[in-house]
Amino acid sequence: MRVFYLLLLGQYMFAINVPVDYATIQAAIDYSEDGDTVSVAAGTYLENINFNGKNIAVIGEDRETTIIDGGQNGSVISNVNILESHLANFTIQNGNGQHGGGIFVQNSNISIINCLVKDNLASASGGDGGGICLTGTGNAYISNLLLINNVANGAGGGIVFGNDTTYIINSTFNGNISNNYSNSDFWVSSSITTMKNSILWDDNIWFYPEPYIGTLDIIFSNIQGGWEGEGNIDADPQFTDPDNGDFTLQPS
Repeated sequence: MRVFYLLLLGQYMFAINVPVDYATIQAAIDYSEDGDTVSVAAGTYLENINFNGKNIAVIGEDRETTIIDGGQNGSVISNVNILESHLANFTIQNGNGQHGGGIFVQNSNISIINCLVKDNLASASGGDGGGICLTGTGNAYISNLLLINNVANGAGGGIVFGNDTTYIINSTFNGNISNNYSNSDFWVSSSITTMKNSILWDDNIWFYPEPYIGTLDIIFSNIQGGWEGEGNIDADPQFTDPDNGDFTLQPS
């Protein structure tokens, strides 16, 4: 059953509720139409989600308690050929895809808000983007992302930027691993990428060589090893308890 849902943008759209209306997120997406919102209650959902080309929003109740677990059965989220899509308030974990073990985005515009992406694998030989792979045409807006402990057998243990443009704000990248390409955990290909008010620690930045040269503009951020840009620092962020997943900062 559809009910009207008021988005922050002030637009009324239909909402489909999981698990009230449909037991699984994918079933709700399959039923949805362009402009709908799939609203997901707290819980652990053992699924691999495909937006199926639909211009929709998939919104969890809270990222700490609303978990999509890919069960090592492909990318947890696949988003291909979509004009406008939104993903918010989830933990995305345990994916195992050729590219983008956690989130795979191709030829799409997407916003990723307040998500925790962890413990995913890009498993193919040369597989890129253990946590997130952005590729092809399209733009991405990323806010309040925590990207930790992802692995790629190719480049970009954490994230790969191979789309048109990406804007990142208020996000943390830590402990991602690449098994190739100079341990490139934060890998910039053909994208114009801007990052602000973020932390990149225990991760390495790497640029793909010609002809796929991308650009990276970082400001007001904490980058291990330093990075030229307004307001940037290189200082231990003093995570509270990273071994147990607490990446909040200590008062000091």
